[in-house]
Order: sequence, then C-alpha cells, then structure tokens
Amino acid sequence: MSPVKLLTQMAVLLAMMAAGYIAYKKKFMNAGTASQMSTLVVQIFNPLLIFTSIASRSTDHIRALTGDTIKLAILLYSFSFVVGLVYCLLRRFDKKTRCYYQLMILLGNVGFMGIPLISAIYGPEYVILLVFYMLAFNFFAYTLGIYLASGLSEEEHKFNCKKVVNPGLICSVLAVVIFAFDIEIPTPVADFCGYMGRVCIPVSMMLIGASFAQVDIRRLLSKGETYIFLLVRMIAIPVVGVLIFRHLPVRKEALEIFFILLSMPVASMTGMMAEEYAHKGNDVNEIVALSTIISVVTIPLVSLLYA
Repeated sequence: MSPVKLLTQMAVLLAMMAAGYIAYKKKFMNAGTASQMSTLVVQIFNPLLIFTSIASRSTDHIRALTGDTIKLAILLYSFSFVVGLVYCLLRRFDKKTRCYYQLMILLGNVGFMGIPLISAIYGPEYVILLVFYMLAFNFFAYTLGIYLASGLSEEEHKFNCKKVVNPGLICSVLAVVIFAFDIEIPTPVADFCGYMGRVCIPVSMMLIGASFAQVDIRRLLSKGETYIFLLVRMIAIPVVGVLIFRHLPVRKEALEIFFILLSMPVASMTGMMAEEYAHKGNDVNEIVALSTIISVVTIPLVSLLYA
C-alpha cells in the first residue's frame, strides 16, 4: 500500500473536478445542463459502468479473493448503515435532516473514485473485485438511497416502490449472473458498456466541480454541522473502521481495498439522486464537493494505519 500512489491518483480526480469548476464559471454549462447530465449518469452511465470490469476474464488469484470481498462488501454497507443511524440519533435530527445525513454516510464514492484508485495501486485486474462493492452500492442506492433521497422532498409520500426497478438494479442483477456463471460477453457489447460506463468517472467529477462553483463557501463553512459531519465522515469512520476490522481473518489485499473504500468521500451520485427525486441536489453536492477535496489528504493519511 503506497500513500504516494493514493495521493497522486487523488490529485488526478481533483484535476477533473477543477475542469468542471472552470467549465461552469466559463458558462460552458449551467445548472440545467448539470441536472440533465446528472440524470444521464444515474440512469445510463452508472448502470453500464459495472460491466466494464466483468467483461474481462479474471485470474484464479483474483477469484480467490472473491469470497473475502463479498463478505467485506456486506460489512462495508452494514457498518455504514449502523454508523449513519447512530450519528443521526446522537445529533437528534428531524426526519428530513436525518435522511440527508444518512444518505451521505451510507453511500461512499466506491465506483467513480474507487476504480481509478484500485487500478493505479494494484493493477487493472483487481478492478473486478470492485464489482461486488458496486453491486452492493447499486442495490442500496436504488432502494434505500431512493427512499432517503425522496425523504428530502417537501412532498409527502413521494417514494414509489416502482422506482426500485430501474436500470441500476437490473444491471446489478445481470452482472451477478454473468460473473457467477462466467458468461462470455460479446466483444461489441463489452466495448459499448466500457465506453459508456467510463464516461462516469470524468463526468461525475466534473459535476462535483460544477456544483462547487455554485457553492457559497463562506455560508457553508459557517455551519458548525458541516465541520462535525466532515470530521466524522472523512476521519472518524475510516479510522475507527481500521482499528476495529484490521485483524479480520481475510486476505491482506482484500482488506486493504476495503479500507480504501471505507475512506471514500460522499458519493457524487447522492447529489444526483437528491436532485432527481427531491430537487435538492445543490444541498448535497456542497458536502460531496468538500468531502472529495478533503479526501485528497485524508485517504492517504488513513492508509498509514494499514500500510
């Protein structure tokens, strides 16, 4: 585990955010454009991203890590869900505020940031392991995530169970079947999914940058709750997670990947979902942008605990 490699890759993602920031300031995009792009990411690009890693055949070594990875993926979201409940309970939030913070604690940026980080540190063949985290992410994002995002709306009972059946969940189920039965994906299909899915990484980072361009930094930083949340989300949760789970009886590489993903900032998709289901994307994107910028430092620092 190299903190230097982590820092370098985080700097690349930060540059993508800067491109989005500049594009918004130069009026190459506006709030309406960003909202439409968010919908494309949520409904098309993100669901297809999952196929970019399962399209290639995995080695026996990688498959040997599968069992540990599945257990750790379940652990990641179980831990995040419990921490979110405890945090909101201790802070005594009202219902809408509780939905706001639970959504941001539950969903970390395991896909858009996890893929380039894991690929750079361990090699592209290890990206296949992220499919299980992404499956769990998509399951929770398109079920509990939609429920929480809908809870931010002023409209009562906006959540509709039919929204759970969507491209994200469908692609997740298909990916499980393809990986489990080692089904070969035709080259044209794999290429299509690869090109479309990879759009997620730069576009989602640019959207974070664009949202940051709309943020009133002074107003945001004047909120004491912002500091408390970022301290908990970006430092306390990953540090406590490392201390609790560092001696789990699993393979070292699988555990290191788990710790990296536990340290991820708030997922950019949370802002996109908040915009799509409650038209409150900017509120969430402010925290997404700040947590992503902070992660450039916190992820390498936390990695020192398990390097």
